Amino acid sequence: MRNSQVGDLLVASTDVDGTILNRGVCLLVYEDDQTAIGLMLNRPLHLPVPAPTLDSAAGDASETSNPPASSTGAHRLAEVFDQPKADQASVEAVNVEIGSADETVDENEQPGQPHVALIGPAGDSEAGKLLNGKALHFGGPLSGPIVAVHGAPELGEAEAGEGIFVAAHRDHLEALLKAGQPVPYRLIVGHLGWTQEQLSEEIAAGVWHRIPATSEILSTADEWLWPKLIRSATSSSVSRWLGVEHVADAHQLN
Repeated sequence: MRNSQVGDLLVASTDVDGTILNRGVCLLVYEDDQTAIGLMLNRPLHLPVPAPTLDSAAGDASETSNPPASSTGAHRLAEVFDQPKADQASVEAVNVEIGSADETVDENEQPGQPHVALIGPAGDSEAGKLLNGKALHFGGPLSGPIVAVHGAPELGEAEAGEGIFVAAHRDHLEALLKAGQPVPYRLIVGHLGWTQEQLSEEIAAGVWHRIPATSEILSTADEWLWPKLIRSATSSSVSRWLGVEHVADAHQLN
């Protein structure tokens, strides 16, 4: 099984419009000869009530051993998305409050994006603190646990690019939130999945440009991520199509 493209970014082309992929940036976190798994990075969900929190229903993380990220971590990560375990936080494991229409309507809701209103259990001192001032992100239409994409190697189950780590274990998520020195991260629910044939066809059709990810994506604001990457991503694709090492940007030719 190969895992050579883990850590690549899929940057939606300028031709993509009218779907959740529009101006999207996706991090490939797992790939083998048959399948690929990716997380959208710049699709924040607008929560009109307090944010989701880790609930006792998600399991006691102290009962499990969480090894640090390693070369085999990506294969463990694939299992995370296939069969979420008790020590992971999932949308199904947090309490859902259905309030009045006025309380749950999100004026910023975008067509084609899910709308959620989640709170923690009553009396939980950590309720509403999971996001730590950050938005929960929509990673894709396929269900799965809440995961964090971050820059702390000791809190990751898998590495997804240089300096980029992925965590789904409850204790790793809690540690990120309680870190004395804040670690840049994104909390994501849901993911994208392809067969190798599907992904190859989408790239060949110009849906995605593929470029290596760097840890800079962790500290780049959602609204700036796609604009910051699209020029270099397009240049990289054109270079591959032409069989050359580099295509100069227009301003470099003047």
